[in-house]
Amino acid sequence: RDDGVEPDFVQVGNEINNGMLFPLGSYPDEKRSLAKFLTAGYDAVKKVFPKARVITHLAEGNDRKQFEKFFDDVLIHYKAKTDIIGMSYYPYWLGKGYKETINDLSLNLMKCAKKYDKDVMICEMGGLETEPEETGKMVKLALEAVEAVPGNRGLGVIYWEPAACSKLLPDNY
Repeated sequence: RDDGVEPDFVQVGNEINNGMLFPLGSYPDEKRSLAKFLTAGYDAVKKVFPKARVITHLAEGNDRKQFEKFFDDVLIHYKAKTDIIGMSYYPYWLGKGYKETINDLSLNLMKCAKKYDKDVMICEMGGLETEPEETGKMVKLALEAVEAVPGNRGLGVIYWEPAACSKLLPDNY
């Protein structure tokens, strides 16, 4: 802030499906503490950067039931604060192709925006570099899914490390 940096977004935690600040903020065991940590992070961001929007980010954006359980617990029951629900989307980590899960991702984006009255975004996604055409198709469909969220509540897609090429990494990376 002192150097004139004013972020548009600040993410409190990363892919926090299992919580954060373990063991006190583990999920689902310590839901109340996790909600307090998220709210404290939110309040701290707003104190320093009042205009910044705070993101709460979970992995497996295609898993609507997981998102609903988590956000029902922390947002509705324990009143945690957030501005945006963020999702990761890596079908290959699930052992599935995007064609099997992209509709679930799209539905989850829409359901989260409506049920929790929050903007949504895909904070991370990626495909296999060995399948650039298929990865390109997946990204196009993810962008369309975000754009289809009613009320302009879909904010965007961030592709994870597009410059990376594992062929160039050392074997022990």
